[in-house]
Amino acid sequence: DKDKKVQEVEKDRTKKITMIVLIVAVIGLTVAFAALSQNLTINGSANVDAATWNIHFDNLGEAQISGEAIENEKPIINEDDKVRIDGINVTLNNPKDKVVYNVDLVNEGSIDAEISNIVVPTLTEEQEKYLEFKVAYSDTDKELAIGDALNKGETKPLTITIRYKDEIDPSDLPKGKDIISLSYELTFVQTDGKEVTPTQPSEDEKEMFTWDGPTVVTGLTDYGIEQVKSNGGHLVIPEGVTEIAGTTIQEVSSTGYVATGFSPFAISKLNVNDNDQTAIVENLEYNIIKSVSFPSTLKKIGGCAFYGCANLIGELNLPDNLEEIGEYAFGVTGITGELIIPDSVTTIGDGAFNMSGISGELIIPDSVITIGASAFENCENLTGELIIPDTVVTIGDRAFKDTSIKSLTLGNSVETIRRYAFSNTQISGELYIPDSVLTVERSAFVGTNITSVSIPSYTEYNDKRSDEWSFPYGTIINKR
Repeated sequence: DKDKKVQEVEKDRTKKITMIVLIVAVIGLTVAFAALSQNLTINGSANVDAATWNIHFDNLGEAQISGEAIENEKPIINEDDKVRIDGINVTLNNPKDKVVYNVDLVNEGSIDAEISNIVVPTLTEEQEKYLEFKVAYSDTDKELAIGDALNKGETKPLTITIRYKDEIDPSDLPKGKDIISLSYELTFVQTDGKEVTPTQPSEDEKEMFTWDGPTVVTGLTDYGIEQVKSNGGHLVIPEGVTEIAGTTIQEVSSTGYVATGFSPFAISKLNVNDNDQTAIVENLEYNIIKSVSFPSTLKKIGGCAFYGCANLIGELNLPDNLEEIGEYAFGVTGITGELIIPDSVTTIGDGAFNMSGISGELIIPDSVITIGASAFENCENLTGELIIPDTVVTIGDRAFKDTSIKSLTLGNSVETIRRYAFSNTQISGELYIPDSVLTVERSAFVGTNITSVSIPSYTEYNDKRSDEWSFPYGTIINKR
C-alpha cells in the first residue's frame, strides 16, 4: 500500500551516509578603497557512526602571509569532532595581500566517499573583481569538484586561500565600505563501492606537455614553457599523470642530451657535452622551474626529471602514492627543508637528491627496498638520527657521504653496505652491524667518529690498508 512504500523509500534513504564536512562563514567583511578586512570562520558538524565513517581535518598549518595581510587570530581544529576549523580571522589591506592555510582532509573510516555537493560563496560582480576565496587541493591548486573521491585511508592536503586580487584596475577597487557575507559548504557521501573515474588532463593541459601515451609526461612544449614562465615558474603536473618519463645518466653520457623531464638541460635541448653545463643551469631562459605541484596519481618520477633545477626552492611535497624516485631526479636542485618520503616509495635511485639542500632528520619509510648510489651525497644539512628500515637490502656507494648524520641504526635486512656509503658523516661512538650484513665494503665509514663496531664474525670487511679500512683506522672491532 502507499504508506508501506513511503516507509520503504525512507528506509532506503537512511542507508546513504551523508556528511557536511566543511562550512566556511565569512561575517563582517569590511571593504574600503585599497583596504579590505575580513573575519573568516570554518565550522562543520557530523552525526555519524565514527567506527565506519570518519572524515575530518588534521595538521592545520601556520598562516602563510603575503603583502601587508595580517592574521588577527590563529585558527584551531575543533578537537570535539575535528570536522571544524574555528577562529580564522585575517585582515587584507592592499592588492596582492594574501593569507593561505594548509590543512589535511582525512578519511580514517572504512567507507569510500566522494563529494556530492558544493555550495560556493556568492559574490556580487563588483566583489569578484577584487576578492578571491578558494579551497583547493594543495598539490594541483585545483578547486574541489563534485565527484572528487576521498577513499578510505586516504589523506588529501587542502589549501584555503583568502586573497585580495593582484591585478586590479583602479576603477575596480571598492568605492566605499561594504559588509560581505560568504559561505562555503562541502558535502561528502559514501560511494557504495562504485569506482570513481580518475580526472583526466584538460585539453589546455595536454597542449602544455609532450606525452608518451595518455598518462606519461615527457616534458614541456614551447607553449608549456611560456605558460610556466607566465605562472611565475610554478609547474602544475595534471591529475591523471602516472609517470614523468626519465633519462638515465648512461643515456646522457652516450647521447649528450637529457631527452625528457623539466631540467634546464631538457628545456634548452642543448648537448651537455658540447656546451658549458654551468652556463645552462644559470640561464633563466632554461632554468625556469621554481615550484611544482604533483598529481595524486603520480607513481614514478623518472631519471633527471628535475636535475639541475637550481631555482626549484623550498620544501618538496611528494604525492602520497609515489613508488619510484629515479636517478638524479632532484639532483643539484635548490629544494630545502625537511624531506618527507611517502610510505609507498620502494626505490630511491642513484643520486636522487644529490647536492640538494634538504635538511633535518630523514625518515625512510619501511616500503623502501633500494637506496641508490650517491642518493643523498653532499646533502650537508641532512642531520640527526638515520634509521634504515628492515626492508632495505642494499645501501649504494656514497649514499650518505658528506652529510651531517649523527647516528645510524641499520635495518635487519641490509646485506651490503657499499663503498663510502657513510663516509665523512658525524656518526660517532659504537656502531652495531646487524646479523643480515654480509659485506661492508672499503671506506664505507671512513671519516666518521666511530670508535668501536659490533659485527658478526662472518661479515666481510676491509682492514688491509689504513686509507681503505671499512671503518676509521684504529676502530675497535668486536666480533660476535
